[in-house]
Amino acid sequence: MRQPRGFTIVELMVVVALLSVLLSILLPSLGAARETGRSAVCLTRLRSLVEAQSLYMNSNTDYFAGPRTTGYRGLLNLAGDTDYLFDTTAETPTSTLDWISPTMGESMNLSPNRGRRTCQILNGFACPSARSPNMRCFNDSGMGDQDDFDAVLAEGPVRQISYLSPAPFHYWPGSLPQFRKNKLNQDMGGQAPIGFRTPGDVPANYIPRVDRIGLQASAKVLVSDGTRYLAQSATGAILDFDIDATPRWYGCFTDAGPIYHGSGAFGRGPNQDAASGRHPLSFRHAGESINAAYFDGHVAGMKSSQAWSDATPWYPGGSVFDEPEATPESRAYYNRPGVSKIIP
Repeated sequence: MRQPRGFTIVELMVVVALLSVLLSILLPSLGAARETGRSAVCLTRLRSLVEAQSLYMNSNTDYFAGPRTTGYRGLLNLAGDTDYLFDTTAETPTSTLDWISPTMGESMNLSPNRGRRTCQILNGFACPSARSPNMRCFNDSGMGDQDDFDAVLAEGPVRQISYLSPAPFHYWPGSLPQFRKNKLNQDMGGQAPIGFRTPGDVPANYIPRVDRIGLQASAKVLVSDGTRYLAQSATGAILDFDIDATPRWYGCFTDAGPIYHGSGAFGRGPNQDAASGRHPLSFRHAGESINAAYFDGHVAGMKSSQAWSDATPWYPGGSVFDEPEATPESRAYYNRPGVSKIIP
Protein backbone atom coordinates (compact mmCIF):
# COMPACT_ATOMS: atom_id res chain seq x y z
CA MET A 1 0.00 0.00 0.00
CA ARG A 2 1.18 3.49 -0.81
CA GLN A 3 1.83 5.71 2.21
CA PRO A 4 -0.23 8.98 2.23
CA ARG A 5 1.98 12.03 2.04
CA GLY A 6 1.44 15.49 3.60
CA PHE A 7 1.44 18.88 1.96
CA THR A 8 4.68 20.04 0.46
CA ILE A 9 6.00 23.50 1.40
CA VAL A 10 5.03 24.80 -2.02
CA GLU A 11 1.47 23.50 -1.73
CA LEU A 12 1.12 24.99 1.75
CA MET A 13 2.33 28.37 0.49
CA VAL A 14 -0.22 28.24 -2.34
CA VAL A 15 -3.04 27.54 0.14
CA VAL A 16 -1.91 30.41 2.38
CA ALA A 17 -1.73 32.74 -0.62
CA LEU A 18 -5.23 31.78 -1.72
CA LEU A 19 -6.60 32.35 1.78
CA SER A 20 -4.92 35.76 1.88
CA VAL A 21 -6.51 36.72 -1.41
CA LEU A 22 -9.95 35.59 -0.22
CA LEU A 23 -9.60 37.51 3.05
CA SER A 24 -8.52 40.65 1.21
CA ILE A 25 -11.68 40.37 -0.86
CA LEU A 26 -14.07 39.50 1.98
CA LEU A 27 -12.86 41.77 4.81
CA PRO A 28 -13.80 45.09 3.16
CA SER A 29 -17.22 43.66 2.38
CA LEU A 30 -17.65 42.48 5.95
CA GLY A 31 -16.51 45.88 7.24
CA ALA A 32 -18.97 47.66 4.95
CA ALA A 33 -21.78 45.35 6.04
CA ARG A 34 -20.95 45.99 9.68
CA GLU A 35 -21.01 49.78 9.14
CA THR A 36 -24.30 49.48 7.25
CA GLY A 37 -25.75 47.70 10.28
CA ARG A 38 -24.45 50.37 12.65
CA SER A 39 -25.90 53.10 10.47
CA ALA A 40 -29.29 51.34 10.44
CA VAL A 41 -29.33 51.21 14.25
CA CYS A 42 -28.31 54.87 14.37
CA LEU A 43 -31.22 55.81 12.09
CA THR A 44 -33.61 53.88 14.35
CA ARG A 45 -32.38 55.78 17.41
CA LEU A 46 -32.70 59.10 15.62
CA ARG A 47 -36.25 58.19 14.62
CA SER A 48 -37.12 57.49 18.26
CA LEU A 49 -35.75 60.90 19.27
CA VAL A 50 -37.79 62.78 16.67
CA GLU A 51 -40.91 60.75 17.53
CA ALA A 52 -40.49 61.73 21.20
CA GLN A 53 -40.25 65.39 20.19
CA SER A 54 -43.37 64.96 18.06
CA LEU A 55 -45.30 63.61 21.05
CA TYR A 56 -44.07 66.55 23.11
CA MET A 57 -45.19 68.99 20.39
CA ASN A 58 -48.62 67.36 20.24
CA SER A 59 -49.06 68.03 23.96
CA ASN A 60 -47.58 71.54 23.95
CA THR A 61 -49.31 73.47 21.16
CA ASP A 62 -46.61 72.60 18.60
CA TYR A 63 -43.70 73.97 20.65
CA PHE A 64 -40.72 71.59 20.77
CA ALA A 65 -38.52 70.93 23.79
CA GLY A 66 -35.35 72.99 24.10
CA PRO A 67 -33.75 75.97 25.82
CA ARG A 68 -36.56 78.41 25.08
CA THR A 69 -39.31 76.06 26.26
CA THR A 70 -38.31 73.35 28.73
CA GLY A 71 -35.13 75.23 29.68
CA TYR A 72 -36.44 78.79 29.79
CA ARG A 73 -36.26 79.13 33.58
CA GLY A 74 -32.53 78.57 33.48
CA LEU A 75 -32.06 81.01 30.61
CA LEU A 76 -33.96 83.69 32.51
CA ASN A 77 -31.93 83.01 35.65
CA LEU A 78 -35.12 81.98 37.44
CA ALA A 79 -33.77 78.50 38.13
CA GLY A 80 -31.60 77.97 41.14
CA ASP A 81 -29.39 74.93 41.61
CA THR A 82 -32.33 73.04 43.07
CA ASP A 83 -34.05 73.15 39.67
CA TYR A 84 -31.33 71.05 38.04
CA LEU A 85 -28.72 69.65 40.43
CA PHE A 86 -28.73 66.37 42.34
CA ASP A 87 -32.06 64.45 42.47
CA THR A 88 -35.07 65.92 40.64
CA THR A 89 -37.24 63.95 38.16
CA ALA A 90 -36.60 61.88 35.06
CA GLU A 91 -38.12 64.65 32.91
CA THR A 92 -36.17 67.55 34.41
CA PRO A 93 -33.62 68.90 31.91
CA THR A 94 -30.06 68.07 32.91
CA SER A 95 -29.24 71.56 31.58
CA THR A 96 -31.13 74.38 29.92
CA LEU A 97 -30.25 72.83 26.54
CA ASP A 98 -31.35 69.27 27.31
CA TRP A 99 -34.35 68.38 25.14
CA ILE A 100 -34.02 64.59 25.63
CA SER A 101 -34.94 64.32 29.31
CA PRO A 102 -38.21 66.31 28.90
CA THR A 103 -39.27 64.18 25.92
CA MET A 104 -38.02 60.70 26.85
CA GLY A 105 -37.07 60.75 30.52
CA GLU A 106 -40.21 59.10 31.85
CA SER A 107 -40.76 56.60 29.03
CA MET A 108 -37.12 55.46 29.21
CA ASN A 109 -37.18 55.36 33.03
CA LEU A 110 -34.15 57.66 33.32
CA SER A 111 -32.64 58.31 36.74
CA PRO A 112 -33.87 61.28 38.77
CA ASN A 113 -30.23 62.06 39.55
CA ARG A 114 -28.77 64.63 37.15
CA GLY A 115 -25.31 63.08 36.91
CA ARG A 116 -26.59 59.57 36.32
CA ARG A 117 -29.32 60.76 33.93
CA THR A 118 -26.79 62.66 31.80
CA CYS A 119 -24.59 59.58 31.52
CA GLN A 120 -27.62 57.38 30.77
CA ILE A 121 -28.44 59.67 27.85
CA LEU A 122 -24.89 59.52 26.47
CA ASN A 123 -24.78 55.72 26.75
CA GLY A 124 -28.40 54.81 26.08
CA PHE A 125 -28.87 57.15 23.11
CA ALA A 126 -25.51 56.36 21.54
CA CYS A 127 -24.85 55.89 17.85
CA PRO A 128 -23.17 52.48 17.39
CA SER A 129 -20.49 54.17 15.29
CA ALA A 130 -19.72 56.62 18.11
CA ARG A 131 -17.53 54.32 20.17
CA SER A 132 -15.03 56.67 21.80
CA PRO A 133 -15.29 57.08 25.58
CA ASN A 134 -15.31 60.37 27.48
CA MET A 135 -12.22 60.64 29.65
CA ARG A 136 -13.67 63.18 32.07
CA CYS A 137 -16.52 65.58 32.74
CA PHE A 138 -15.83 69.31 32.32
CA ASN A 139 -16.91 71.57 35.19
CA ASP A 140 -15.86 75.11 34.35
CA SER A 141 -18.73 76.64 36.36
CA GLY A 142 -18.18 74.69 39.56
CA MET A 143 -21.39 72.66 39.54
CA GLY A 144 -21.86 71.26 43.04
CA ASP A 145 -22.88 67.78 41.95
CA GLN A 146 -19.68 66.77 40.14
CA ASP A 147 -19.26 63.88 42.60
CA ASP A 148 -22.39 62.33 41.08
CA PHE A 149 -20.86 62.45 37.61
CA ASP A 150 -17.51 61.14 38.84
CA ALA A 151 -19.22 58.21 40.54
CA VAL A 152 -20.88 57.17 37.27
CA LEU A 153 -17.64 57.60 35.32
CA ALA A 154 -15.91 55.34 37.85
CA GLU A 155 -18.42 52.56 37.12
CA GLY A 156 -17.46 52.30 33.46
CA PRO A 157 -16.99 54.23 30.24
CA VAL A 158 -19.41 56.97 29.24
CA ARG A 159 -19.73 57.23 25.47
CA GLN A 160 -19.05 60.32 23.38
CA ILE A 161 -21.92 62.70 22.67
CA SER A 162 -23.82 61.17 19.74
CA TYR A 163 -26.63 63.50 18.72
CA LEU A 164 -27.04 67.28 18.49
CA SER A 165 -29.95 69.54 17.57
CA PRO A 166 -29.27 72.61 15.36
CA ALA A 167 -29.23 75.66 17.63
CA PRO A 168 -30.81 78.01 15.03
CA PHE A 169 -34.13 76.20 15.59
CA HIS A 170 -33.89 76.91 19.31
CA TYR A 171 -32.68 80.55 19.34
CA TRP A 172 -32.67 83.62 17.22
CA PRO A 173 -29.50 85.72 16.84
CA GLY A 174 -29.33 89.48 17.26
CA SER A 175 -26.34 91.53 16.17
CA LEU A 176 -24.06 92.83 18.92
CA PRO A 177 -20.51 94.21 18.65
CA GLN A 178 -17.78 91.63 18.03
CA PHE A 179 -20.07 88.63 17.76
CA ARG A 180 -23.69 87.56 17.59
CA LYS A 181 -25.87 86.73 20.58
CA ASN A 182 -29.30 85.27 21.06
CA LYS A 183 -32.10 86.77 23.07
CA LEU A 184 -35.29 85.18 24.23
CA ASN A 185 -38.44 86.63 22.72
CA GLN A 186 -40.50 89.10 24.69
CA ASP A 187 -42.99 86.58 26.04
CA MET A 188 -40.11 85.05 28.00
CA GLY A 189 -38.58 88.30 29.17
CA GLY A 190 -35.97 89.05 26.53
CA GLN A 191 -33.22 89.39 29.13
CA ALA A 192 -31.08 86.29 28.69
CA PRO A 193 -28.46 86.62 25.93
CA ILE A 194 -26.77 83.37 24.99
CA GLY A 195 -23.48 83.38 23.11
CA PHE A 196 -24.21 82.04 19.65
CA ARG A 197 -22.20 82.44 16.46
CA THR A 198 -23.89 81.70 13.17
CA PRO A 199 -23.63 82.68 9.52
CA GLY A 200 -27.42 82.68 9.23
CA ASP A 201 -29.67 85.47 10.52
CA VAL A 202 -32.84 83.90 11.92
CA PRO A 203 -35.99 86.06 11.65
CA ALA A 204 -36.54 88.24 14.71
CA ASN A 205 -40.10 86.94 15.13
CA TYR A 206 -39.08 83.28 15.07
CA ILE A 207 -40.26 81.04 17.91
CA PRO A 208 -39.46 77.33 18.47
CA ARG A 209 -42.72 75.97 17.14
CA VAL A 210 -43.05 73.47 14.33
CA ASP A 211 -45.27 75.72 12.21
CA ARG A 212 -42.50 78.37 12.20
CA ILE A 213 -39.58 76.28 11.00
CA GLY A 214 -40.35 76.69 7.29
CA LEU A 215 -42.76 75.56 4.61
CA GLN A 216 -41.35 72.02 4.39
CA ALA A 217 -40.82 70.15 7.64
CA SER A 218 -39.26 67.38 5.55
CA ALA A 219 -36.37 69.72 4.68
CA LYS A 220 -35.52 70.77 8.25
CA VAL A 221 -33.23 68.76 10.55
CA LEU A 222 -34.40 68.36 14.14
CA VAL A 223 -31.44 66.25 15.29
CA SER A 224 -28.40 64.70 13.63
CA ASP A 225 -25.19 62.86 14.38
CA GLY A 226 -22.75 65.16 16.13
CA THR A 227 -20.00 65.03 18.75
CA ARG A 228 -18.64 68.00 20.68
CA TYR A 229 -15.73 68.51 23.08
CA LEU A 230 -12.56 66.94 21.74
CA ALA A 231 -10.20 68.88 24.00
CA GLN A 232 -6.43 69.25 23.97
CA SER A 233 -4.65 68.15 27.14
CA ALA A 234 -1.09 67.61 28.24
CA THR A 235 -1.34 64.00 27.07
CA GLY A 236 -3.04 64.79 23.74
CA ALA A 237 -6.63 65.12 22.53
CA ILE A 238 -9.29 63.70 24.86
CA LEU A 239 -13.09 63.66 24.86
CA ASP A 240 -15.07 65.21 27.69
CA PHE A 241 -18.59 66.54 28.25
CA ASP A 242 -19.82 69.76 29.84
CA ILE A 243 -21.84 69.40 33.04
CA ASP A 244 -22.78 73.10 33.33
CA ALA A 245 -26.51 73.32 34.10
CA THR A 246 -26.79 76.67 32.24
CA PRO A 247 -24.23 76.49 29.39
CA ARG A 248 -23.43 79.75 27.66
CA TRP A 249 -22.93 78.10 24.28
CA TYR A 250 -24.31 74.74 23.15
CA GLY A 251 -23.69 72.20 25.89
CA CYS A 252 -24.09 68.50 25.14
CA PHE A 253 -27.36 68.79 23.22
CA THR A 254 -27.09 71.49 20.54
CA ASP A 255 -24.57 72.95 18.10
CA ALA A 256 -24.39 75.87 15.67
CA GLY A 257 -24.51 73.38 12.80
CA PRO A 258 -22.32 72.49 9.83
CA ILE A 259 -22.66 75.84 8.01
CA TYR A 260 -20.66 77.59 10.75
CA HIS A 261 -17.00 77.02 9.86
CA GLY A 262 -15.99 77.17 13.51
CA SER A 263 -18.52 74.61 14.74
CA GLY A 264 -17.15 72.48 17.55
CA ALA A 265 -18.83 69.42 16.06
CA PHE A 266 -18.70 69.93 12.29
CA GLY A 267 -16.32 72.81 11.62
CA ARG A 268 -12.85 72.92 10.13
CA GLY A 269 -12.07 76.57 10.79
CA PRO A 270 -8.75 77.79 12.23
CA ASN A 271 -10.07 77.63 15.79
CA GLN A 272 -11.04 74.00 15.40
CA ASP A 273 -7.54 72.63 14.83
CA ALA A 274 -8.40 70.28 11.96
CA ALA A 275 -5.48 68.04 12.89
CA SER A 276 -7.23 67.16 16.15
CA GLY A 277 -9.86 65.22 14.22
CA ARG A 278 -12.97 66.88 15.58
CA HIS A 279 -15.31 66.79 12.61
CA PRO A 280 -14.67 63.08 11.79
CA LEU A 281 -16.25 62.28 15.17
CA SER A 282 -19.50 63.71 13.76
CA PHE A 283 -19.18 62.64 10.12
CA ARG A 284 -18.61 59.08 11.22
CA HIS A 285 -20.56 56.97 8.76
CA ALA A 286 -19.42 55.60 5.41
CA GLY A 287 -18.24 58.20 2.91
CA GLU A 288 -17.84 60.90 5.59
CA SER A 289 -21.56 61.28 6.20
CA ILE A 290 -23.98 61.86 9.04
CA ASN A 291 -27.47 60.59 9.74
CA ALA A 292 -30.24 63.08 10.42
CA ALA A 293 -33.87 63.06 11.60
CA TYR A 294 -36.21 65.68 10.17
CA PHE A 295 -39.18 67.48 11.68
CA ASP A 296 -41.62 65.42 9.61
CA GLY A 297 -40.27 62.22 11.20
CA HIS A 298 -38.21 60.75 8.36
CA VAL A 299 -34.53 59.92 8.71
CA ALA A 300 -31.78 59.91 6.10
CA GLY A 301 -28.04 60.11 5.57
CA MET A 302 -26.24 63.25 4.43
CA LYS A 303 -22.76 63.63 2.95
CA SER A 304 -20.42 66.21 4.49
CA SER A 305 -20.31 68.07 1.17
CA GLN A 306 -24.07 68.68 1.36
CA ALA A 307 -24.05 69.48 5.08
CA TRP A 308 -21.35 72.14 4.57
CA SER A 309 -23.04 73.68 1.50
CA ASP A 310 -26.80 74.11 1.86
CA ALA A 311 -28.11 75.98 4.91
CA THR A 312 -31.73 74.94 4.30
CA PRO A 313 -31.74 71.91 6.67
CA TRP A 314 -30.10 73.85 9.49
CA TYR A 315 -32.09 77.14 9.68
CA PRO A 316 -35.73 78.19 9.93
CA GLY A 317 -37.37 79.44 6.75
CA GLY A 318 -36.85 83.16 6.19
CA SER A 319 -33.34 83.15 7.67
CA VAL A 320 -30.76 85.04 5.63
CA PHE A 321 -27.39 83.53 4.77
CA ASP A 322 -24.56 85.80 5.89
CA GLU A 323 -21.03 85.00 4.70
CA PRO A 324 -18.85 85.87 7.72
CA GLU A 325 -17.81 82.67 9.52
CA ALA A 326 -19.54 80.45 6.95
CA THR A 327 -17.93 77.40 5.40
CA PRO A 328 -16.16 77.81 2.03
CA GLU A 329 -18.67 75.35 0.53
CA SER A 330 -21.69 77.42 1.62
CA ARG A 331 -20.12 80.67 0.39
CA ALA A 332 -19.58 79.07 -3.01
CA TYR A 333 -23.13 77.64 -2.97
CA TYR A 334 -24.86 80.95 -2.19
CA ASN A 335 -22.70 83.07 -4.48
CA ARG A 336 -23.83 81.18 -7.58
CA PRO A 337 -25.85 83.24 -10.07
CA GLY A 338 -29.56 83.15 -9.36
CA VAL A 339 -29.28 81.57 -5.89
CA SER A 340 -31.21 83.49 -3.19
CA LYS A 341 -29.59 84.05 0.19
CA ILE A 342 -33.00 83.86 1.84
CA ILE A 343 -33.25 80.32 3.20
CA PRO A 344 -36.59 78.68 2.31
